[in-house]
Amino acid sequence: VVSAEYGDLESAARVIQAGRTAAVFVEPVQGEGGVFPAQTEFLQGLRQLCDDAGALLVFDEVQCGLGRTGKLWGHEHYGVSPDVMTLAKPLAGGLPI
Repeated sequence: VVSAEYGDLESAARVIQAGRTAAVFVEPVQGEGGVFPAQTEFLQGLRQLCDDAGALLVFDEVQCGLGRTGKLWGHEHYGVSPDVMTLAKPLAGGLPI
């Protein structure tokens, strides 16, 4: 597992490598310690980096999915589609399922 700085596309570009990166996980809106939405350019750039590297783009929508941002999915505000989404809590209103 390798990490990059949230919101820093150059940081992400340094670690996303063709043949070495299987997937990139990111929260479109970070919700721990405040609310920190990603910049559109950052998510669009990640989409391009993943496409170029043959990696999956995975959006963690556990905290921002199912209408919590005013749209069904948080990523819909950005015009960027993930290959995979993680959901969990929003499916059951915060209760374990």
